[in-house]
Amino acid sequence: MGIPSGTVSFLFTDIVGSTRLWETEPERMRQALRLHDQILRRAIESAGGYVFKTVGDAFCAAFAGPSVAVAAAQAAQTALCEPRHEGFLPRVRMGLHLGMADEREGDYFGPAVNRTARLMSLGHGGQILLSLAVAELCRDALPPGVSLKELGQHRLKDLQRPEQVFQLEAPELPRDFPPLQSLDRWPNNLPAQLSSFVGRQEALSQLRRQVLAQRLVSLCGPGGAGKTRLAIQTGGELLDQFPDGVWFVDLAPLADGELLPRALIDALRIDEQAGKPLLDTFVERMAPARFLLILDNCEHLVAAVAHCVAGLLNRLPRLSVLATSREALGLAGESLVTITSLSAPEAERVPALSPDALLGYEAVRLFVERAQAAAPGFRLESGNAQAVAEICRRLDGMPLALELAAARVRMLSVEQIASRLADRFRLLAGGGRELLPRQQTLRATIDWGHELLSLEEKRLLRRLAVFAGGWSLEAAEGVVADGELAPGLVLDLLSRLVDKSFVVADTAQDLPRYRFLETLRDYARARAEEAGEWQPLRRRHLEHFIAHAEQGAGQREHAAQLSWLKRMAAELDNLRTALVCADEAQDADSLLRLCAALYPFWEVRGYVGEGSAWLARALALEGGAEVWRMHAQLAACRLAYRRKDYEASRDFGEAGLKLARRLQDKECIALALNRLGVAAVCLQHMDVAKQLLEKSVQLARAGGQLAVLALSLNSLGEVARSEGQWDQARRCYAEALDTNRLIGDRLKQVDQMVNLGLIAQAFERWPEAAAHFDQALRICAELDDKAGIAYCLEGLAGARWVAQEPARAARLLGHAAALRQLIDESIQELDRPSYEATLARLEQALADQARGVAWDEGRHLSTADAVGLALA
Repeated sequence: MGIPSGTVSFLFTDIVGSTRLWETEPERMRQALRLHDQILRRAIESAGGYVFKTVGDAFCAAFAGPSVAVAAAQAAQTALCEPRHEGFLPRVRMGLHLGMADEREGDYFGPAVNRTARLMSLGHGGQILLSLAVAELCRDALPPGVSLKELGQHRLKDLQRPEQVFQLEAPELPRDFPPLQSLDRWPNNLPAQLSSFVGRQEALSQLRRQVLAQRLVSLCGPGGAGKTRLAIQTGGELLDQFPDGVWFVDLAPLADGELLPRALIDALRIDEQAGKPLLDTFVERMAPARFLLILDNCEHLVAAVAHCVAGLLNRLPRLSVLATSREALGLAGESLVTITSLSAPEAERVPALSPDALLGYEAVRLFVERAQAAAPGFRLESGNAQAVAEICRRLDGMPLALELAAARVRMLSVEQIASRLADRFRLLAGGGRELLPRQQTLRATIDWGHELLSLEEKRLLRRLAVFAGGWSLEAAEGVVADGELAPGLVLDLLSRLVDKSFVVADTAQDLPRYRFLETLRDYARARAEEAGEWQPLRRRHLEHFIAHAEQGAGQREHAAQLSWLKRMAAELDNLRTALVCADEAQDADSLLRLCAALYPFWEVRGYVGEGSAWLARALALEGGAEVWRMHAQLAACRLAYRRKDYEASRDFGEAGLKLARRLQDKECIALALNRLGVAAVCLQHMDVAKQLLEKSVQLARAGGQLAVLALSLNSLGEVARSEGQWDQARRCYAEALDTNRLIGDRLKQVDQMVNLGLIAQAFERWPEAAAHFDQALRICAELDDKAGIAYCLEGLAGARWVAQEPARAARLLGHAAALRQLIDESIQELDRPSYEATLARLEQALADQARGVAWDEGRHLSTADAVGLALA
């Protein structure tokens, strides 16, 4: 029988008081749990059910129809309640509900699943509870003597509409139970919710723990992050922990902190006493009570709320407070919980993810559920999955924005919604009438918090929009500061924007970085444009990142290289933004300088195609200083070689050499000769190549230009290896390696290590070859040199693993192939014979099917895991 799909009937079970029993009688619980599991599994499977999840002692089962689900529950509960098990088996509560659910990899998701769990949690040990949907469909099919007892309407802890609840009664089952553990059992004024609570399970658990452990907890996050919904859900989950109630007080409508006491007594329905201050009346009435206050939307009254809460906590020793705000209250003993976004798929992962896998992300689940509510026929399918993922990612996983976007599914396809997100504030307007006015459009939600900022905070906020993908404190001080905003103020103002949830601080890195959610960046940019600051900001941003790229671009020492590469990677979005700015301004000098500085990063990190395209745009511009054009020509020459466009490489090299000679730049003359020699090798013009490379070596030796000398020696080694002159090739590589070691350039040492490894491999000196590849791989992994990693994985596969563990060799080769596909770089012709020899040995060592499986496994490894596998 297949897994139930479509409209599914669910049975959830749970042992009551299991935690206490495990603590007091662990051996008894182990024996009882074995029998409990046998009884439940037999009853469920005998009725054609499918156990899709067990969590501790809880069972979650799915059935094709409600009658068989009820029969399974009755059979299991009857067996569990047999007199012979009295005092041995713990009591089990059960809940049954049905509805549409999404099945993914054998598990189920959706509101029906969540509601079944909530229904079950109302019950007591030995009790079977049914929802109205199940009761209506199975009432007429119940066996003789079995009936349904109506228990009335009850609010579940999902805080949605009340549920009509029924109890299954049978002669062999207990009949009398305490009142159901619904929201109505405990005093509260928690507002009913019109939609299900999606995701946030980790945050919900954390918040529950914090509220029980600390008397004051502040839940902070940007507008639209779902703070109110999470706080209300937490209150619903904790009702049984606060016997005198959980009370929700919405402060958003209050314009003045003086109105706070009135809001408190109104929420708790406390009568005013003539002549007595309202706060005193509140304290007198609640003095002995153990209760939780949820103070929602505190940000516009932070000082007043902080003063009031401090007094209440001092005067009411059994009070707990959960506050939601865009910034903390700033009180001693305050516990802070920060939320930002629901989990959303990263752009690079989306193409490989199925619709089922996408539903594993909270943002996608929320969008899909809300879209189905707006347009019941909506489904997440392979045809629309990428558009849905893009919406969730570009809206930063922000619940309010996702709900507003999902509402548009009534009128627009998800592809149309995704294409219109550039104008998100116009698109995401017109939310439901049940929302507060400030939540009915995305812009209004952000406006609410923006108006609470000081003039200096607003100025910094809008200026920070010039950064893409984040920024460092130093970058902010260098770009946004001016006569109106002194550099010394930036740190304090930036800290305040972090505190007020407009900026996200990432302190997990060596150097803290800051970023906007994309929606807030769009808002801040609009404000900068309105203030007339946008274009001057872009210019300052461009100048800053030219200097940032040039600083350290020519470093040879390893630590400096590594630091520079990491900084360029961290600022990649900013660098791309700077390139666009220079290009749009037709600023040849700036674009040439930036491209020339960035080309080593593009080459090492696998952005060869992107770098080549930018260099072509820069070189097509008129004007620009000859020195920057020369460096750009030589950079373009190198990247064209990496693309295997050897004629273009030669042309760029000749243009660079001409400018170097005009400028009498001896180092660049020697470098240009090297680049031309390499192009000649690839074009099979060996005599020309030797002449160019020998001239380059001569000039570099004479001028003491050791970096160029090492390059040209390595290239002469390539010429010798291509002609079968192995000893000459080894001597050239060895001298080049010694030279690079002398100047501390570990990145360039990789070329010689790989080449020496290939020579050793050609003569089947496997340990020697493996030692070279091993050492090179460690350097490449540290620098994230993707092409170098691919060469080293291929080398180690042949030198070490084909003979020892051929399946491991296949995995390494599979990952190397995936890396080459990612960076669009194939194996150099000179190195192909060694690679093909490794493949031939692998074909002999491993059968086709096993080889294919291992190869595919390697393709799906992370690069870090592949490196670990090669070095283990």
